[in-house]
Amino acid sequence: MWVFDLLVRWQHEHLREQWERDGKPHGIFWCAEESNGRSSEVAKERLYFSLIFKTPRWIAQSPECRRLLSYYRIACLTGIMGILGGLYMVTR
Repeated sequence: MWVFDLLVRWQHEHLREQWERDGKPHGIFWCAEESNGRSSEVAKERLYFSLIFKTPRWIAQSPECRRLLSYYRIACLTGIMGILGGLYMVTR
């Protein structure tokens, strides 16, 4: 969640117009003043899950963001494996 916040905040600070076109997503813990209600929440959820499978152009063009996206995907994979492992242990 922390890495996701870093990515959204980076987009907000460096590519404001793209951030606005993406629906003004906010992070999990971080929220820009311009983020507004339900539409920002929907944009956050869309971005949160799409980053697992797709690399937006604004991330691909930044070495710092590519590194953060790698950390994000590793954290997501680790979380999914933990959930699946827990389910396996419970149903075993």
